[in-house]
Amino acid sequence: MKSSGRSSKALIYLGCLWFAFGVSIIVYGVTQPPVITIQWQTESEQDTAGFNIYRSDTPDGEFVAINPQLIPSKGGPTIGASYSYEDTSVEPLQTYYYQLEDVEFSNTRERHNIFEGSAETLSWAPILLAATSLVLSLALLVTGIKEIRLS
Repeated sequence: MKSSGRSSKALIYLGCLWFAFGVSIIVYGVTQPPVITIQWQTESEQDTAGFNIYRSDTPDGEFVAINPQLIPSKGGPTIGASYSYEDTSVEPLQTYYYQLEDVEFSNTRERHNIFEGSAETLSWAPILLAATSLVLSLALLVTGIKEIRLS
């Protein structure tokens, strides 16, 4: 009887741990701010001082610069570079429109084609993991409680 009581308590403790794990995954996913990552590459950067990124809510709307300062050039006349910028002032599931602008040392500016992006909400993998841990926790809790009542 004593080992049955200990195993019942162990099931309940494990159930509580799995429940806490599932809840923490959900809370972490919900509290993460939405983000759109903008990535681009250059083949060469002859006289390029840097880049600006502009955003609009509509493809034909007013585009406003979102980077607080010029994103400095990392390439050179014969080599390009890869870049990444995170737009964190976005709403989940809303589509935004962007334009990349090259800025030369002479202050010549060239904007490129418009592209779109949207921030995702919680992805399926954490939702599935949270749901699995919550179901497992309930199964362990119910089994532990049943064993205690039967003993």
